[in-house]
Amino acid sequence: MSERFRYLQLKSTSKIRLLRLGKDVEARGTIIHTELAEAPEFAGLSYSWGRGVYTSELHLANDRTLLISPTVLQAISRIKALGRYEYLWIDQICIIQADLEERGHQVSLMADIYTTASHVFVWLGPDDQGLAPKLTRMIDLFVPPAPPDRHICISRMDCSDLLRTQAGRSHLGASPPLNTPELTTMSAVLFTPWFIRAWVVQEVALARSVTLLLGALSIPLPTFSYLVSLTALTDRETGGRLRYTPGFECFHRTLHQREQYPTPNLEPLLPFLSRLAGLTLATDPRDLIHAFTGLYKHPHGLLLTPDYTLPVEATYQLAAKAIVATTGTLSIFSAVNGPSPSWSPDWRHPLPARPFRNGPTTPRFDACRGRPHVTNPNETLDKLTVRGRIIASIAHVLAPLNSESHDNVYKQLPLDEIYTSLRGVRHRASAPLTYERILRVILADGSGRREFAATVEPEKQRLTGARVREFVEAWEAKGMDLGYENTAKKIEDDARVLSGHLRVTEGRVLVASEGVKELGLAVKGTEAGYVVCILDGARMPIVVTEVEQEWSVVCEAFWEGAMYGDTDGGKGRDFVLV
Repeated sequence: MSERFRYLQLKSTSKIRLLRLGKDVEARGTIIHTELAEAPEFAGLSYSWGRGVYTSELHLANDRTLLISPTVLQAISRIKALGRYEYLWIDQICIIQADLEERGHQVSLMADIYTTASHVFVWLGPDDQGLAPKLTRMIDLFVPPAPPDRHICISRMDCSDLLRTQAGRSHLGASPPLNTPELTTMSAVLFTPWFIRAWVVQEVALARSVTLLLGALSIPLPTFSYLVSLTALTDRETGGRLRYTPGFECFHRTLHQREQYPTPNLEPLLPFLSRLAGLTLATDPRDLIHAFTGLYKHPHGLLLTPDYTLPVEATYQLAAKAIVATTGTLSIFSAVNGPSPSWSPDWRHPLPARPFRNGPTTPRFDACRGRPHVTNPNETLDKLTVRGRIIASIAHVLAPLNSESHDNVYKQLPLDEIYTSLRGVRHRASAPLTYERILRVILADGSGRREFAATVEPEKQRLTGARVREFVEAWEAKGMDLGYENTAKKIEDDARVLSGHLRVTEGRVLVASEGVKELGLAVKGTEAGYVVCILDGARMPIVVTEVEQEWSVVCEAFWEGAMYGDTDGGKGRDFVLV
């Protein structure tokens, strides 16, 4: 009768375990210990844990068995059948999951493990939906024999080359047009749980080479990446929304990280986390931080040791303070999304609004005039002490702005209604109220998207007054259905660009101080009585509210007259944020 396998402790934090497969199908495996630097050639496995139920038996040497998940057993059988690697690294087998101390040490090594692995296999599952034959046909029809190794991003110029290539292949009869059945197949593949798993980013971004396994089908990563880009681009051209699904967004970001690592162009951790907030999943919520920090070891910036004995909230607070300490800024406030503590993002939930884009190709906001945040060494973990001053109080909150794209930007943006509402509460001494003034604030000086050099002010990189007027004219023309032959194309182009700029209003409301002295843009849920502050280390004004002599962070905000260090310095004070 078989006995349960008992783990031996690793003798150093630089050692790892590897599963050694038998050389033939019937042979039993063994688990070995080795220094990572001296490990034999091995492959890593990337997969979705699912419910993490251990109901399958892995048969090992000496008549031992180890309980593992059915998913992992299926993956081992599939990889073993390939006969390419004798050793595998699989976190579920090679880490004692119940030993929190060892788990922390091994997780801190995972970036090195996946960098060292000769290959990484991605197990998508046994193909219960019958997608493998459809993918095989798509690869045969639409993917060239040698697809490029680099990721073809559908938001960059090289995507047009991809469309032209495919159109040429179709014209020559080399392949048919890519249609609805193919889009449906790719959508189903991207809904596979693996694509939204947090650990996927590190496992794929750091791997030397990657193969995706779906049932009996093996797909090299460049082939699959090419097919995803082509499908998503075709879907975009037909008005589809495949590129907005969580699976596509996560895979897209993973490939970007793979392309940039370890260069200085690697997207900083905070904006990367912000893009994936609420999209990726992890069995342990602490891994919504730990799964990514391996990409950001020194010199990339973040020094944070995984510690699974800490509560989830404490892990997020430590990460937030590490980002503050590393950057010397309070940019962490761009991602605040939870009630307690208000200053620390909860990465389990999506952000209430996408962060404002801030230089170098969008407005160069610098509300604090470059003054750095100074850390208070005596503060407790759950509080953050900052220094600054109150510059305004919010008196009026208008209805939420409609950021959803529309075939007519006039219907998308109720500029006339906003003007009427503000005119009713404006004091005569306040700055004149115009469509241009309102629209500049709504667009946050152009923070929603890049503009051409001729349409932005060189120093501040904000929209020029002439460009804002062009947007107002396009909005008015679309409202009156005007468009003379010589101006129709420009109106359409400006209206389309304006609609893109309006994405910055997603999740936000227009706010104003008493008498409409200043206008601002803040997140939904902002209330009259909240105050606007300039804080050391914060390049954006910050909306806060007082809570029993302490302060709660509401959001970063756009605020007239405060975005480029143009407010009087004045005397600062400390704010204890809770």
